[in-house]
Amino acid sequence: MRGDSLKITEVNVVSLKRYFLPSHWGRLLIRVKTDEGFYGYGESGEDSRWGVGEKLLNNWAKEIIIGSDPMEINKILRKIWIHMKHFGRSAIMMGTYAALDFALHDLKARILGVPVYELLGGKFRDRVRVYCDTGRPDLDNPESHLEVIREVRREGFTAVKFDLDVHPREREALGWEPFNDHARNDELKWMMRAVKIIRDFVGDDMELMVDLHGSYNVTSAVKIAKALEPFNLTWLEEPVPAENVDAMREVKISTSTPICSGENLYSRWEFRRLLEKQAVDIIEPDINKCGGLAEGKRIAESADLWYIPVAPHNTSTSVGTIAACHLCASIPNFLSLEWHGGRPPKDHPRYAYWNLIVWDGPVIKDGYITLPKKPGLGFELNEKACLEWNPETEILFR
Repeated sequence: MRGDSLKITEVNVVSLKRYFLPSHWGRLLIRVKTDEGFYGYGESGEDSRWGVGEKLLNNWAKEIIIGSDPMEINKILRKIWIHMKHFGRSAIMMGTYAALDFALHDLKARILGVPVYELLGGKFRDRVRVYCDTGRPDLDNPESHLEVIREVRREGFTAVKFDLDVHPREREALGWEPFNDHARNDELKWMMRAVKIIRDFVGDDMELMVDLHGSYNVTSAVKIAKALEPFNLTWLEEPVPAENVDAMREVKISTSTPICSGENLYSRWEFRRLLEKQAVDIIEPDINKCGGLAEGKRIAESADLWYIPVAPHNTSTSVGTIAACHLCASIPNFLSLEWHGGRPPKDHPRYAYWNLIVWDGPVIKDGYITLPKKPGLGFELNEKACLEWNPETEILFR
C-alpha cells in the first residue's frame, strides 16, 4: 500500500559490458527505488561503452529525480525534457531518457499493482507478434542462409527479416566502389538472387522483410525497390539514409514495395516530418532509443492519423524488449516487433539474451510474446545472469 510520503530515494545504474549483437555492445540497466522499497527497472538504448548515459542518469538523479513523487511520471519526464533542450535530444540523450521512462512506468505500475500496459490505456491484444531478424545471407553462398530460415520457421516465427546491404569493406574487396552509395548491376543481381532463394524456400505464407540500413542513394534505392516488387515483401527498410525525408518519399512513390523507416529518429518531431510528407508506408521507432513508452505512444498515435502501422525496431536485451511489448499491446496500429534471433550456439553471448530476466516458461512461443499479468513490466531481474555481463561488478545495484 502506498504511503502519503512516498518519494524516490535511489537511482542505481549498472553497465552491461558484454557484446550481444553485431555492432551493438553493452547496455545500461537502471533501478529507481522509493523510500518504501518499491522499485522499477529500465534499459538504455545507448551503447554503454561510452559512459555518457551513466553520467546523464547520475546528473538527472541528483538534480531532478531524487525526492520526486514516483506517481508523477509526466512531471519528472517533463523536467528532464526541459533540461535536455540546451544539449539536443540526440540518440544518446533519448536512449538514456527511455531507460528512465521504462523504470518510472515499472515503478508506478508496481505501486498500483497493475501491468504497465494499464498505465498506457489498456491492451488491444494479449500477445505481441514478433518477427525474427536473421542477418545477411552470405555473399558467396546465399543458399546457406536457408539453414537459419529453416530454424526460425521451426521455432514458430511467421515473419522474418534479412539484410541485403553490403559493407564498404566488403564492397572494396569485391572491386566495388565503397563510398558513393551506388549499387552496381552485379550487386543488384546478387540481391535479387538472395531474395528469390529465400522466397522460393518459404513460399507465400511467411512474411519477408529486407533491410538496407540506409546504404544507398535514391537512384539505386528505386532500382532495388522496383526489382523487389515480384517478391511481395512486407516492407523494404531504410533504402536511403533516414535524414532526408524528401529522398525517402522519392523512393516510396516510385514503387509498390512498402517502405519502412524510423529506427534512427528520436522524437515525435522527427517522425512528424516523415508522416506529414507521407514518405513511408510503415514506421519503425525503436522504443529504447526514441524516448520510451510515453514518447513511443505519442509517435504511434501520430502515425495513426495517417493510418500508418507501427513495427518497432528493437536491438534491446530482454528488459527493453518486454518494456516495448507493453507499448505494442496498447496501440491499435501495431504490426510486429523485431527480435534478433535464430538459435545461436550455446557459447555465444546472445544465447543468454533472455537470462537477464526471471520469466515463467519461454518468452517467445510460436512467434509471439504473451503479455504478463504481473504488476509492472512483469518480470524480475536475474541478478546472477546480469553480473555475468559485467564481470567487474560484484553487486548489481549498490
